[in-house]
Amino acid sequence: MANPIRVVAANGQISLGKKFAGMQMQIFQQDDNTFILKSVLVIPENELWLYKADNINKINKSIEWIESNPRRDNFDEIIEEIEHVKD
Repeated sequence: MANPIRVVAANGQISLGKKFAGMQMQIFQQDDNTFILKSVLVIPENELWLYKADNINKINKSIEWIESNPRRDNFDEIIEEIEHVKD
């Protein structure tokens, strides 16, 4: 693959081409003014817990349970079952 020369525009931007449009990039600048671009995926801090430990598997199991157990609106019956399990 050829190494094309890109010109930095007056606004400080460099076009990498449509292939990279919308991607998030991390930029590393070396002491010799070499730049390294790495594509990254950013996870919001308040969603990071999803990717720790075994949480994804727990969520998937919960979804499977929800899909295989019909929804019930009789809350008194549900509470009675829960209290019966406690005994």
